[in-house]
Amino acid sequence: RGGDSHSQEQAAAALASLSQLEAARKPIMKIGGIPPLVALLKGASADTQIHAAKALANLSHGSPEGQSAIARAGALPLLIALLATGKTQEAVAHAVARLTQDHEANQAEVTRLGGIPK
Repeated sequence: RGGDSHSQEQAAAALASLSQLEAARKPIMKIGGIPPLVALLKGASADTQIHAAKALANLSHGSPEGQSAIARAGALPLLIALLATGKTQEAVAHAVARLTQDHEANQAEVTRLGGIPK
């Protein structure tokens, strides 16, 4: 929350790395890690956005609870908007895929937002 851009990037990178561990995912969510990651999807550097998207993808992996919490935090519209930018596309596409995997509400929202052409 707040801080200079370098600190934000380092924090997002640390959370992206830590959230690869299944045992760390619930504690990250419990301490309120999702809203700051979602906030980094807007206005941060592309590298910071990539780390935030990777962390959100990891937090949603195999977790309907995580998928729903991330969607409630407003990540989907921001991720869909970032799909149009070059440097972040791969990480963002991966995050969208994880957030929509076996999650009908998130699938419908991504479609509604234009993330999947009709």
